[in-house]
Amino acid sequence: MSEARIEALRMVNVAYEPLNHLISRIVAVLLAEDSPEKALGEQLEADRNAFELLIRRKKTALGETLAEIDRHVDRFWYGSRQQLKLSLDNPSEEVRAAAEKIWAVFDQTPDLRRAKYETEYGALSALLLKLEAFDEDVFKKAYMDHWIQALRDGVSAFKQKQNEKSDEKLETEIGQTRKARDQMIDRYNAIAARINAIMVLNPDEAHEQLVTQINQRLEEHRQSEKASKRSKKEA
Repeated sequence: MSEARIEALRMVNVAYEPLNHLISRIVAVLLAEDSPEKALGEQLEADRNAFELLIRRKKTALGETLAEIDRHVDRFWYGSRQQLKLSLDNPSEEVRAAAEKIWAVFDQTPDLRRAKYETEYGALSALLLKLEAFDEDVFKKAYMDHWIQALRDGVSAFKQKQNEKSDEKLETEIGQTRKARDQMIDRYNAIAARINAIMVLNPDEAHEQLVTQINQRLEEHRQSEKASKRSKKEA
């Protein structure tokens, strides 16, 4: 029997609705009549229900805008780090030297995509302030100029919109939704780790079918996301 494994989820940048749909399909696999892990499926379904309840609440346009800007900023933050790592491995010594200067600042800041707004935007503001010491040519040489500008614009847009917030309850609800999302993802990853351990220590056909079916739904989700992005680009 093959040592099949379920993929972990790191989907903090995925929009709420597609993520909810994916988890609902995975829950259906875990709760199927022949599933050996119905109890785990019930736990994940409870987390998904809590998450769905929060995203179904009617939010103000401001709340939706804050969450959307934050998702963009999270993508800019992740993308800028990935580009910087590529530049650090660039064959050109000039590119590597510029990237090393920037990385010395970036490396002081942890991954912020699951942090609270106050922590995330405080750290990003401090990062951007330190980067002001560099000439713009340094960013260009490291192929980072567009990423840095995107971060600047995103942080500025978030702060501007946050200053317009008139209801303190709004940010509380957004924070609760993010917390429910993270709890649901953590639950899924714990389930995946358990099933993967079984597939290593004591594999059986029933669990192998679970792995196959769950990975199939993950792949279908990826293809759907890619198609959606292509459609937006072509629009």
